[in-house]
Amino acid sequence: HAMHSARVAAQKSRDMSRFLHHYTRWEAHGASRALESEMKRNLVQRLTPVFQSVLELAPHETFQGMGLGFIHSAFYELLECRSVLQYSYGLLYMKYEDRQKRKRSHGGRTTTSGRSRRMRSLDRQLEQLQSELELLTEQLSDIVARNHLRASHEQIVFLTRAAYEK
Repeated sequence: HAMHSARVAAQKSRDMSRFLHHYTRWEAHGASRALESEMKRNLVQRLTPVFQSVLELAPHETFQGMGLGFIHSAFYELLECRSVLQYSYGLLYMKYEDRQKRKRSHGGRTTTSGRSRRMRSLDRQLEQLQSELELLTEQLSDIVARNHLRASHEQIVFLTRAAYEK
């Protein structure tokens, strides 16, 4: 009976740890999305001094003919990535929660069918994509969601496209 109690306690601890991991990532992406959304709303106000300085120094400058749409695009993609990441943590938590419940209801047995191997492979791929998207999202946030832009036009466009493609 003591072994069973120890196993149950260990499983509860693993379950709580797993829940906390997914929940904290869910919350972190939600909070970041809210802050970055506010920064996007204030973008014109924050960039007005830049526009004024450029117009004073070079009245015919149009930012090399490109305008500043690339910054709006970067923010749009950043907010899309935050949503995808936030909800993917909820999805993965619920998906694995269901799988663990099914496994426990069958006495802890796992099948080695081709379908379950494919599902594990897809799950690993999804987690890998999530990790890669998280890295790109944090990099994009670091260069555009600040008081001052921290990258060149080319770097911002490159990261925006990479995040979109991921």
